[in-house]
Amino acid sequence: MNARRIYAVMDKEWTLTFHNWLVWVAILLPPAALAALLLCVCHQIHFVLDYVSQLLTQNKITQLKTDEWSAWLMDYFLMFFVALPAANATRFAAGGIIADKASRSLEPQLATPLTTGEFIFGKVLAAVVPPVFAAMAACGIFLHVTRSWGITQCHLLGNTGNWSCRAAIFTLTLLLTNLLALSGFIIASRKTEARGTSLTATSFAQFARFFPPACIYWGYKRQIAGATWALEIIGLLLLANAVLFLFSQALFQRETILFKWK
Repeated sequence: MNARRIYAVMDKEWTLTFHNWLVWVAILLPPAALAALLLCVCHQIHFVLDYVSQLLTQNKITQLKTDEWSAWLMDYFLMFFVALPAANATRFAAGGIIADKASRSLEPQLATPLTTGEFIFGKVLAAVVPPVFAAMAACGIFLHVTRSWGITQCHLLGNTGNWSCRAAIFTLTLLLTNLLALSGFIIASRKTEARGTSLTATSFAQFARFFPPACIYWGYKRQIAGATWALEIIGLLLLANAVLFLFSQALFQRETILFKWK
């Protein structure tokens, strides 16, 4: 793949899509709201657990393991950040190809030396990068604040201050978002009606909400955590991304589109 061609596709998408401030509101507001909500919930739960633990200790009752509860909550909270960008990225990927069809700019792009793989990769990556980095910025703020409260552990990813934990969160977010954005691209490439395509792609992106409990169940069921759990989930997502990317190239009817171009 030619990096310059991929960047040209991405630059064209960003120029047309992200010049509207409402798009940036849709990208930045959900991560900020999620971080604020989870911080409030985390603070209240941590306060209650500490209070109950002190009360039990004073009355010489079995001490409550607050660290276990905090780690269990962090597993779920971090997975919410992983699943968050999928809806926006799927909608952007589907909207990009539909906009090209509506403006009749799809055919001229395909008539260039740009390969089908470069075209799809550039379109999908342009839709994925802004939502992912917005979610990761919010996640970084969340982790920084929770560490100041003494909450540093989660069962599945270990110490939240370690680079391996943050790298795993970023990789999981990128791969899951890319997978669903590819799905949105495939849906849009097979449809012509903009509203129906957007609704279908958005509905499909809702599958991301099942990712957090599924991953946590996978880890708890198999009694794995840390690097083993992260590598297994990342491996599965990598395989799914590779298969879906090849599938998208096979489904994309480049020659048919160019043959009908007048």
